[in-house]
Amino acid sequence: MNEWSESLGEKGLRLAYHPHGYEFRPEAGGTAFDVLLKESNSKTVVFEVDTFWAEVAGQNCAQLIARLGSRVRLLHLKDLRKERRRECSRARQRTKTVLRWATA
Repeated sequence: MNEWSESLGEKGLRLAYHPHGYEFRPEAGGTAFDVLLKESNSKTVVFEVDTFWAEVAGQNCAQLIARLGSRVRLLHLKDLRKERRRECSRARQRTKTVLRWATA
């Protein structure tokens, strides 16, 4: 990923990773997202936070965005589907916090 992001940077582009939730599953030694965050180049790899999937995976998306800081360059605010109502309610509660961050 670092090689790709450097190559894209030479062309004036930036690589953004969009996690979907499975990256946050606990594993021995942390999560896949922890490894991605630690080993990716903070100058060339940025993130698109999908607020819905982060919440479904048990993350507090507002805290995740704060933790990632300037590496968050995009937000994905997903429409809520009827069959996912329980997971959606938690994500909906934090939407105002996320939007305040995005406009700051």
